[in-house]
Amino acid sequence: MNTTVDELIKLKLFSPNHVPSPLLLLILGLILLLVTVIFGFHYWQQRAKREQDFHTEMASMAMSHGECAVLSDLVQRYTLGKPVEILYSLPLFDELLEKEMERVMVLPLSSEAKKQYVDLLYQIRQKAFFNETPCELSPAPPEGNHSDTPPLVS
Repeated sequence: MNTTVDELIKLKLFSPNHVPSPLLLLILGLILLLVTVIFGFHYWQQRAKREQDFHTEMASMAMSHGECAVLSDLVQRYTLGKPVEILYSLPLFDELLEKEMERVMVLPLSSEAKKQYVDLLYQIRQKAFFNETPCELSPAPPEGNHSDTPPLVS
């Protein structure tokens, strides 16, 4: 048994010089490339899903094509991680609108064009966060005698 170990040492099977370094670098490079491609594909797939969720949510709010384009532009300009967050968070939405209005006010546009754009932003805000009518918020109590409800003061 001792001779077998001595023979393996003589053949240098376990020495680092046995594998050619260019081949080792090529293998490591291919593994790195494969990992990069997998992570890149996963990132792209997640980004596409977030964009789809964003567009689905805008469609459910009955936004016009122009409103959807403005919201998509805001999300791209201010690089939100999850685009749909802008439709769920009023403080975030207001923060982005403030930045956008500051940007638009310094552009060389007519005051009428700026006013129309700001009005469009306000319409989007209304649709996204305050779309319910007062009747939908709190239904009217049924009319008639309320004998089944106990009095508030006894």
